[in-house]
Amino acid sequence: MPQSSLTSIGGGYGFLVRGEGDQREIMLVKDSRWPNDLNFVGGAQPKGKLPHDAFVAKVQEKTGAVVESCTYLGSWQRTNANSEGANDTCCFYAGVLSAESPEPEAKESFLNSVHWFSIKDLSQEGCLKTLFSPHFLFLNHYLNELKTLPRHRIEQDFENPDNKIVYNLG
Repeated sequence: MPQSSLTSIGGGYGFLVRGEGDQREIMLVKDSRWPNDLNFVGGAQPKGKLPHDAFVAKVQEKTGAVVESCTYLGSWQRTNANSEGANDTCCFYAGVLSAESPEPEAKESFLNSVHWFSIKDLSQEGCLKTLFSPHFLFLNHYLNELKTLPRHRIEQDFENPDNKIVYNLG
């Protein structure tokens, strides 16, 4: 594999939160590229931008929603993510929906829909099973009020079994 001068590519991804305490709701999206899964929203970070900035900008671009603030949940790095051997480093956030934000909606052609889930709904076992698997740990970390200890978990890349994904929560 050719060596790349680009050592890491990445972005900011996550979900939106509205409400307080037990009344909180989490926004996830359906994406035509992974039609059977619920997903986070976000995207690649442009050169010179931080993952946090990419998350806030992509949420607004893709759903029209305005993010008031964010909590960093952790990151994952996929080894050899592209043909040049660069690693893919993605940072994940829980973004608080601004009170002045318009109601989020699917504004990109590949986004099929936007869905709000109560904490109770997400706590039911079946709902989380429909979440895109790399995102499950980060949402679960948030639902456990970030009380899980920071840890690394290494598993096989879902697209390329020869590569590894390393999770860093919190």
